[in-house]
Amino acid sequence: MSSHKNKKMVKKLLILAVLCIAGGLTAVTAFYYQQAGISRVAVTKPAAKNKSVAANISQSTSRGALSGSAISGSTSSKQNNSPAFSRPASTTPVSEYKYPEKLISKTEFSVGNNLYPIRQYKALLTASDPAATQWWTTQTGLPKAWDYGTGVNTKIAVIDTGFALSHEEFTGRWLDNPGEAGPTNKEAPSRLNCSDQHIPLDKACNNIDNDHDGIISNETGPATVENPSWFNCTDRHIPIDKSCNGLDNDGNGFISDFRGWDFNSGDWSVQAGETNPDGTAVSHGSAVAGTAAANGNNSRGIAGVSWGAKILPLQALGDNGVGDTLTIARAIRYAADRGVDVINLSLGSSQEDTYLRQAIDYALSKGAIVVAAAGNDGCDCVAYPGNYPEVIAVGASSSDGTVAKFSSYGDNLSIVAPGSDMQLPGWTKLAPTNSYVPHYSGTSFAAPYISGLLANARANQPTASWGQLVSILLQTADHKTLTQASPHSNALGFGFVRADDYMARVSTPYSQATRYSFQTETSNTLGAPTGYGCDTNQFPTAPFYEVKRDTATFYSVSNLTAFNEAGKGSIVTKKGYVCVGLPTDQVTFPRLINPSLEFSNANIK
Repeated sequence: MSSHKNKKMVKKLLILAVLCIAGGLTAVTAFYYQQAGISRVAVTKPAAKNKSVAANISQSTSRGALSGSAISGSTSSKQNNSPAFSRPASTTPVSEYKYPEKLISKTEFSVGNNLYPIRQYKALLTASDPAATQWWTTQTGLPKAWDYGTGVNTKIAVIDTGFALSHEEFTGRWLDNPGEAGPTNKEAPSRLNCSDQHIPLDKACNNIDNDHDGIISNETGPATVENPSWFNCTDRHIPIDKSCNGLDNDGNGFISDFRGWDFNSGDWSVQAGETNPDGTAVSHGSAVAGTAAANGNNSRGIAGVSWGAKILPLQALGDNGVGDTLTIARAIRYAADRGVDVINLSLGSSQEDTYLRQAIDYALSKGAIVVAAAGNDGCDCVAYPGNYPEVIAVGASSSDGTVAKFSSYGDNLSIVAPGSDMQLPGWTKLAPTNSYVPHYSGTSFAAPYISGLLANARANQPTASWGQLVSILLQTADHKTLTQASPHSNALGFGFVRADDYMARVSTPYSQATRYSFQTETSNTLGAPTGYGCDTNQFPTAPFYEVKRDTATFYSVSNLTAFNEAGKGSIVTKKGYVCVGLPTDQVTFPRLINPSLEFSNANIK
């Protein structure tokens, strides 16, 4: 469900203008907008150059970059500048496990001495397989793309509402936890909710972590909803197994997290409809998961983009489609610790969220890529967390080949993918195993298209960095009216996804006689070993940053590196866009260029 409100969002963390003159680069000026005020940071001006390899780097005035010495998304002066917080190892019994966050009020929490606001997020939707040939599969080249692979042995975390766990589209698709499976002789007592205890509904018995402290029903006071009673293996009349014994068998701090975790209620069941079966977004998680990785070739329903991948179902939004900073950030960290390849966030907020961003950066440090919906407000207002440059923000297209009218846009829009009039799996009380919603629309469904496609690419390029795979995704898009000189626009990002061209590129070695490359740093997964001036048939899509730290200068194609270095006081200058290759590229005569000399010496050709 989406409210199409024309709200303006907080401006970009950074707006970078890079202007190109014939044969060289001109001045660069950046303005850094802080929530508490505006500070302007001038960026070093590179010298004018004669035509050289550097002149082949595309310049652009869009796709907000990073510059300056004090970048932060904090809304509090007590911000912790570490890149992320990770949950400490539990040294107490599971029943006493506590999260590192302490709830201060309904709008604020703390971690140590640091205060953070609680933001509210909402699901971003509007209201051989029989439906495998929908417009969103055929017009984007998915049938041909599937010939190159379907994401076998990859893992996608879908952080959303609950899921139709028994749906025919998800048979064999869930990523189960092997540490919570197998015979055992131990089990915890069953836990009855208020109704089954025949007592008034209260927080003390509603089987929900009402105060987000990691402990179920350790609170008191009137409640309006409750989770179903939980029954152990014996009371279900099945053999005792770790998946149903109600204990933290693998010691990760989560009880019986055999198939995901519900961070909204604080328990082990991510089944849709448990607290409100008539909720407005009760089918949202199922539809998102189905777009990414519903079963294919099973002669039923639809086929997801990556029907060889496994789905880690994590609930962070309630059946009404609402969650907050804590539920989503915890789910992101959990997904990262489970070693997923892709994290999908079909949700958004109009406000920046420092703590959630730290969770995202933690996931990136663990090797995951994060994909998010751009938002459904139809304005220059990409929703957070998609509005962070290190996140892949996805807008929605319509069947007529245009951007959907409701799709939000802006500097940090990455790409446009199908997000209108899609038949997708759902959940209802009457049809929990085979329900389908015929006309789903929203950037919520554009994002998992890209998540699934990235999983397919990862399966075919296991040693490539995400910086390489994302750049190639954007490079192979249908760029419409975009040009190599201006490869990105606020309205289109880098263009409309072409699944067939992307999978062909990551599956077929690219041959090149001579390649002049710049060496770049690879401190995080968004980096790449080198960047290079594109061939005439290639689009530049990797941001090329110069980073000056004290007396050292280095180069990067990572938005995350640029943000982190600017926060450390380094001078970060975006030079433009370059191309990046893949580990399987075949270059006959590789040539490595010194970028410092290339940008400073006008005589270098």
